[in-house]
Amino acid sequence: MSDKPQFEFPEAVRELAERNVEQARSAYNQFIDMARKVQETLSASQGAMTSGATEMRTQIAKFAEQNIQASFSFATELSRARDLKEYIEIQQRYLWLIACQLECCRAHHRSGAFTRENGDDSVDAIRVDSSYQLTS
Repeated sequence: MSDKPQFEFPEAVRELAERNVEQARSAYNQFIDMARKVQETLSASQGAMTSGATEMRTQIAKFAEQNIQASFSFATELSRARDLKEYIEIQQRYLWLIACQLECCRAHHRSGAFTRENGDDSVDAIRVDSSYQLTS
């Protein structure tokens, strides 16, 4: 056994970090609600836009939002880490998931899923889970 003292993050620091993440999430949600309203207004005024372009813009916004939500989930979990070991384990799990998602994107890109258009002018796209946890 080791006599090395294990550093633990104080409860007050963890609570402060978690509150900061929640405040940032709340500010982001207000921003994204406003952005959605602007997008809806623009869509209504741009009647000539093709359905494919509208769908692509919607998918891009959806992917960006899912990425932000996954980042908030990651930050929340990090803020709850009790010690440096747990913090590093959370970070390693997140980095592993990013590598898996990048490989999935590469595979979809090689298959043409990002560029192939269907007959109805819509664009195929992959779905991204809003949680950074892998699901089977």
